[in-house]
Amino acid sequence: MLDERLTDLETRVAFIDDSLQQLSDEMAQQQRQLELIQRGLQLVQQQMKLMAAPVRGAEEETPPPHY
Repeated sequence: MLDERLTDLETRVAFIDDSLQQLSDEMAQQQRQLELIQRGLQLVQQQMKLMAAPVRGAEEETPPPHY
């Protein structure tokens, strides 16, 4: 009787250990994905800043060649 209970507890602990390892691996993978997304977002923000160069007003524009 005691051996059965001990075996049952050992089985449960092994299952919990396996589940915990799987969750840990999944979290590590998600962390890597999050870091890649953050780097991509930073690149997009940098590109948008470069594209948002100040627009010249009409008085600063050179007239077209037909004037």
